[in-house]
Amino acid sequence: MSIGLECEAGYIGGVRASDKYDYDADYLDNGMAYVIMPETKTEKYIFGIAWIDDVGRDDPIDDEHNRDIQTWFAADPTLAL
Repeated sequence: MSIGLECEAGYIGGVRASDKYDYDADYLDNGMAYVIMPETKTEKYIFGIAWIDDVGRDDPIDDEHNRDIQTWFAADPTLAL
């Protein structure tokens, strides 16, 4: 399973890399969280969740065991059309 959040991706010298977002995200041990700051005016937060049901490590379709990359791309809201 993968969880993707649309948020600020980085800072350069302590300054936001863009002005598109007024909130951040934080990686947690068990997932991710939005970081809402006092100056945040955003009211809707876009996220994606993707998983593959009942696929074991010995899946004959995937000899390279790379199913995690499939859910990673599927959960990335920046790739949504």
